[in-house]
Amino acid sequence: METVLKAKLSRPHAGQADVLKQRNRFNVLCCGRRWGKSALAVNVLSECAIGGQPAGYFTPTYKLLDGTYTACIEALEPIIKRKNEHQFIELITGGRIEFWSLENEM
Repeated sequence: METVLKAKLSRPHAGQADVLKQRNRFNVLCCGRRWGKSALAVNVLSECAIGGQPAGYFTPTYKLLDGTYTACIEALEPIIKRKNEHQFIELITGGRIEFWSLENEM
């Protein structure tokens, strides 16, 4: 019997779909406040992790991690194997999303 993996990802709007079609290894976007950068990040991070690959999300401050971390948890809840608050999410597929703040020097 085959296991069905279910995640709740948002459907990209036209601008996000255009970015996804043209994406490369490194991408730079200049978008307004309500364009949906975080929603796009959740989709890209989730797709990578669902495929069994590692992914990383970096923000200038720790506080900015919260929304995206929470959105990833909500989208991936049925397939999360293990998580550590605001640090990482591991999926049953073997994929992992790590969350990093660039706020403190080490």
